[in-house]
Amino acid sequence: MNDKRHLSKNVQNKLNLNLPRNLTFDVPKKELGSRIVRLQSLLEPSDVLILFSSFPSNHPNAMYQRFRQNSDFFYLTGLDIYPAILVITINDVFLFYNEPDPEEELWTGVRPNHQEIKSYLGFITEIYPFNDFKEKIFHFLENKTQIYYPFGISEEYDHFILNQLEQRIRRGRALSYYPTRITHSYEILFELRIVKSPYEIETIKEIMKITKEAHINVWKNTQPGMYEYELHSILLKTFTKYNAQEAYPSIVASGSNACILHYTNNNSVIRPGELILIDAAASKYYLNTDITRTFPSNGKFNSIQRLIYNAVLEAQKKAIEYSKLGYCMEDSHFAAVDVIVDFLKEEHILKESKQEILEKELYKTYYMHRTGHWIGYDVHDRGFYISYGKFNQEKVCKNQFHKNHSIPYRRFEPNMICTVEPGLYFSPWLDTIPEEWKGIGIRIEDNVLITEDEPIVLSKEVPKSIEEIESIMKN
Repeated sequence: MNDKRHLSKNVQNKLNLNLPRNLTFDVPKKELGSRIVRLQSLLEPSDVLILFSSFPSNHPNAMYQRFRQNSDFFYLTGLDIYPAILVITINDVFLFYNEPDPEEELWTGVRPNHQEIKSYLGFITEIYPFNDFKEKIFHFLENKTQIYYPFGISEEYDHFILNQLEQRIRRGRALSYYPTRITHSYEILFELRIVKSPYEIETIKEIMKITKEAHINVWKNTQPGMYEYELHSILLKTFTKYNAQEAYPSIVASGSNACILHYTNNNSVIRPGELILIDAAASKYYLNTDITRTFPSNGKFNSIQRLIYNAVLEAQKKAIEYSKLGYCMEDSHFAAVDVIVDFLKEEHILKESKQEILEKELYKTYYMHRTGHWIGYDVHDRGFYISYGKFNQEKVCKNQFHKNHSIPYRRFEPNMICTVEPGLYFSPWLDTIPEEWKGIGIRIEDNVLITEDEPIVLSKEVPKSIEEIESIMKN
């Protein structure tokens, strides 16, 4: 790759004229406008919200890496720009962002200029140069009482804002004051993002079709003797076919590798008769899916694999039943735990009483993770799991499935989307299980939409019954 070199202004201008400005924006204007309206409806006249874009990262050798925008910034703007800062009040939206540098565009591509952003985002009040932020921000903070601010993201700006606030508050002036309360911006953004819009739901449904095709393509092409990375390449090829990306580093775990929850080496040879756990999904327009399926390398489950697989499937079905109004994520989790504990007792893996197993969490040797999480612009999406803070403290679930009745769990609401992903993992080094169980790891994961009625499994078209999987692999 050539080194980036300084170009004269005359050369810059000539090169800039040759760059096509065929910019596209992925999120509809109306959708973004409605998000700003919702956000401003949660602000008080004395509030100011500040958000930062992500900043590009390079390897030490200066090779460019794919840019990934801060999810909250993209959620409100749909823009892949940097560096940039949003300042939002109850009536206005200000953006700090430099006009694109022609030399930079030559190397990394065309980015929207101020005029194009204003045309796309009609709610923008004014765009200022990025370097004006430190000069202007205290004009916006004067006579305000609270900042919603993402502290911990930028040490430079944390220090600057806190230091300057302290000085202004301590110094004081007649008829002028500054915020004495700083609340993390997550509190307000969590509340916005946890409930999905019709646009987001329909987009996730479309991305799910890509995820389905990727998994089925793997099943149709799996043969013992292949390497895990060969299956991974099939996933990537399918995602790329639709201009999608991996939602997260794909897990392709054969045999006992499936007992490593976040296994990503994907470099083992696949042996005949062993199970393969694939946790992989597509992402597009910054929206994510998250799916796990487990299947046999030779296309046929043996009797022990079938027994354990059906237990996990039953646990998932029960957890999905509790993924609806009137319940919460904790209920869904313990619904799955209840089924798994019964199974482990029936098979004499756990011999204690059910009460003791639950109280001492003895099942965690074989099922050590939670059953679900929110999903959206992040794979583990924004949103509290308890009723917390100013905006959701009344949204408490009253029907806990098991213990901890005193904890104010956040109840399910229509248009939330979560995963439901129970599993069982029998590591080969355990001496508490039969030999033929050792090295078996099974997880089944779907994405579930909470509705006014029954939950909708958005990934229902990705087969998961033993009969469906065996049929696809046979044909």
